[in-house]
Amino acid sequence: MEKILFSQTSEIRGKKEDGAATFTFQSTPDEEELKQTRGSLFFLIALAGDQPEDKKLILARQLFDSFKNYFYTASGSNLKVLEEALNQFSASLKQQALKADLVIGNLWGSVLYVTKLGDTGVVLVRDGKARKIEVVRTASGVLKDKDTVFFVDPKFLANVGIDFLGQFASGDDFNELVRTIKQAVQEREGTAFCVRLSVQEPVETVQPVFIADLDKDKGSGVVLVVTRSEVWKEKILPFFRALPNKLSFLDKYWVKAKELTRKAAPYVKEALRRISFFILSPWLPPQPGELGDRTVRKRQRVFQIVVFLAALLLISIVVGFVNHNSRQSREKYEKAINTIENKLEDAENLKDINSAQAATYLQEAADALDKLSENDLKVKELQKKLESLFAQINKIFSVTLTNAADLSVLKGGVKTSGLKFASGAVLVLDSGTGSVYKVDLATSEPSIIVSEKKGLQNIAVSGSALYTQTNDGIFKVDIETGAETSVTSASQEWKKIIAADAYRGNLYLLDPTANQIWKYVPAGNGLGGPQNYFSQELKFDPTSFAVDGALWVSSKDKIFKFFAGGEDPFSITNLPKPFADIANIFTGEGLKNLYILDKGQSGIFVVEKSSGKYLGFYKNKDLKDADAIVVNEAAKTVYVLVKDGVKSLRLK
Repeated sequence: MEKILFSQTSEIRGKKEDGAATFTFQSTPDEEELKQTRGSLFFLIALAGDQPEDKKLILARQLFDSFKNYFYTASGSNLKVLEEALNQFSASLKQQALKADLVIGNLWGSVLYVTKLGDTGVVLVRDGKARKIEVVRTASGVLKDKDTVFFVDPKFLANVGIDFLGQFASGDDFNELVRTIKQAVQEREGTAFCVRLSVQEPVETVQPVFIADLDKDKGSGVVLVVTRSEVWKEKILPFFRALPNKLSFLDKYWVKAKELTRKAAPYVKEALRRISFFILSPWLPPQPGELGDRTVRKRQRVFQIVVFLAALLLISIVVGFVNHNSRQSREKYEKAINTIENKLEDAENLKDINSAQAATYLQEAADALDKLSENDLKVKELQKKLESLFAQINKIFSVTLTNAADLSVLKGGVKTSGLKFASGAVLVLDSGTGSVYKVDLATSEPSIIVSEKKGLQNIAVSGSALYTQTNDGIFKVDIETGAETSVTSASQEWKKIIAADAYRGNLYLLDPTANQIWKYVPAGNGLGGPQNYFSQELKFDPTSFAVDGALWVSSKDKIFKFFAGGEDPFSITNLPKPFADIANIFTGEGLKNLYILDKGQSGIFVVEKSSGKYLGFYKNKDLKDADAIVVNEAAKTVYVLVKDGVKSLRLK
């Protein structure tokens, strides 16, 4: 029996380096012949220069692909081809005016070939001792079981040290030693690529000459041998005895089948007799007195032989064609699976370095998975891994909603529709009863501020004041005392007000039917207005808005920013999924982010206002029924109005 060789690999990355950027890659060919003749390739490159890290990554990937393609297509020994590929690589660096340090390893069975350029290094850890392998240009050697090789960039070699690696890299558990080293070097600059070779010796198993079940009596510690006859009596025979009872439900079908068989038997028997006679008649000896042409009988025999051989040939062709197609399908399947696994591995390696490139690899893997059968177990396994990576790379978080307040204890017929944030509390609009409730965030106790006000439609908060908008006008309510005063009457320009917000004493009302936001400004003890906020007609149907100095407006699937009545260009970058049904948005003065409740996606998007950068998506199936959100950004808590109750979730 042959020994089994396998390798384990991991990237070890310390604190981010200044100036240079180091990247690692590895490749094992899909073709079995190349695996046998060339083995696996490990590649570490440190690129200098002032280019952005993502551009360096793309350049490093291109250089690796060029080196890899030459190595696996050129002819000659592994060491010779490594030298040729390095010469070609050096010429390419000079041509592009690039400065790079490079080390490459080629593991072929238990033989390791190494080539390097610049100040990179190779460290071998064997039997708890580490030593640096001196490589002028190329070198080779044979690895033993549990040998660990580190390909390191200049910073790692300088900041970590050889004795350090010898101390931590000698354990049997590869994953544990990698985790230990990563924790120890996280505050030190430098990057390394670690390879561990393991040799599994063949295990000879003793073949028993009779069947027996071994069981151990826990009380006596004696090993009991159960013989073949005892197994038959205790396990197999009872099963067969119980089988008729288990199959009794088939009795009625069995009776019908027997009756049908009895009726059909004479016809089947006669048909078989005639077919048999037709086939066998040319081969039977002629009966005495039978008249027949011997030539005709001979032709019939030849015809049957030809038909039989033709049928045999046709069957062999069909079987061969099916086997060929099956083999091709299998090879195509294995190649697709290998490609998907490589894409997922690349995405996982890049998720913390270049999330955009990692997302590209994920999309390519997803496209390839879509072409395979979703019922395949391997495909299901890869699909789960893809979904997990997609969530990690795109910052998609599954969250739990916690009950913050039960409003059903206050009134019957509650129908909540709006939510506003006040100091230390949230205010809930109950359009069903025309009431406003205050939920103290410290105690979760709800109380009534406004009770059954006729025609109450929208609310807004400005400091310690609550503005209520009804069919009759706008009222100002003191949140602490509940005292109410009228600040302006309803305007004939109002069509259908669906939302309200306040900013530095000004009140804003969203009226999608009028295609306008009405602005009210302080005037004495009341409000003056309405003024048209928009200088021109909107080209979309607004669903929600928020004010922080600028004015943010949503449609069902887009976000718009306005300033001083005109549109201010704003776009969101790296959004992992499109908006589907935006129900509510929230922000305010002094807040860094915009929070977007999307019922269609059952979640809340978080976007940085200054850059439009997507920061995360928080999903929960109950958010498809949410109506409004407010956010305590300092406490990283979102309060959600869901099914006439207030719930909360935590932000990362």
